[in-house]
Amino acid sequence: MTVRAPTAGRVFVDSSAYFALANQRDDDHVGLTQVVERLVAERRRFFTTNFVLAETHALVVGRINRDVALAVLERIEQSRLTTIRADQRARRAAGA
Repeated sequence: MTVRAPTAGRVFVDSSAYFALANQRDDDHVGLTQVVERLVAERRRFFTTNFVLAETHALVVGRINRDVALAVLERIEQSRLTTIRADQRARRAAGA
């Protein structure tokens, strides 16, 4: 993968990554955990959107359970992750 400025150093986290990290039985859990540890060591900046967080919650509730979903959201909230608020104005600016 090629990373170009101005996004160099930034990592977008989607719901599939959150789910794999939360579910030790997921095929990607071990590999993704190692990737995240490396990116943290490299001091990368992680970001996501409020829509991804809502999707992550629904996914974890549906496939694991409510308690794990709550723990995932609490851990995300305590992290240094930046959450971008996707709203109507942001969608218009993106041309959506």
